[in-house]
Amino acid sequence: MSPFITSINPPSLVVGPPADTALFVYGQGFEAGSLIWFGGQQERTDYLTNALSTIITQGMFPNQDPSVPVWVVNPDGSQSNTLHFAFVPFNVVPPEPTHGSLQADLDTMRIYIGARSNQDDVLLQGMLYAATEWWYERVYQSHQAHPDVQLGILMRASRLYKRRQSPEGIAGFGGEGAVVRLVRGDPDEEDLLERHMDYSRVGIG
Repeated sequence: MSPFITSINPPSLVVGPPADTALFVYGQGFEAGSLIWFGGQQERTDYLTNALSTIITQGMFPNQDPSVPVWVVNPDGSQSNTLHFAFVPFNVVPPEPTHGSLQADLDTMRIYIGARSNQDDVLLQGMLYAATEWWYERVYQSHQAHPDVQLGILMRASRLYKRRQSPEGIAGFGGEGAVVRLVRGDPDEEDLLERHMDYSRVGIG
C-alpha cells in the first residue's frame, strides 16, 4: 500500500530568525521506517501511531520559495502524494486559521513552561495541538484568536505536558484524588473558557 498524506501541521511558517518547528504529517499507509521529504531533502523522521513527525529549521532554507513540497517515501520505495508547506513573509498577514490549526507557537510554549531544552519539541507541539483542538471545539470560531483563548491553550498544553512528571506518571491517574482533579479542571482555565464558550458547538443549551 502506497502512503497517502491527508494533511500537515503546521501548514506554514512565518519567515524570520531560524527556528526549529515540529512538523506533523498525517495520512495512511505509513510504516516504521517511512521518511518525510521536505523541499527535496530527506529528513530524520519519527513514526507515531497515526502520523510521522520531523523537525524543520527555516534557517536551512535561506532563499525560501513561497511553497515547499512535502512527501513521504516508505521503506519499499513507494511514494505518497505531495502537499505543500508555505513560507509566509513576515510582513504578510497569514490567512485566517481554520479549525484545528495551531496558533500557540512553540517558542511561547517553551517560555510558558520554563523549558531549557529543545529536545522535547515534538512532545511540546503535540501537547499544543491537542490543547488547541480541545479549545477550538468549545469556543466561538470568531474568538479563536482572542488572547484569552490563546492563554487557555497554553495553560491546558502545560498541564498535559507536566502531567508526565506526576509522582505516579500518566498511568497513575486512576485514584480518587486524580479523578477529582481531572473532573474539576483548572479554575483559571474554566474562567477564561466561560467568556468565550459557544454552547451550541458542545451540545449544551
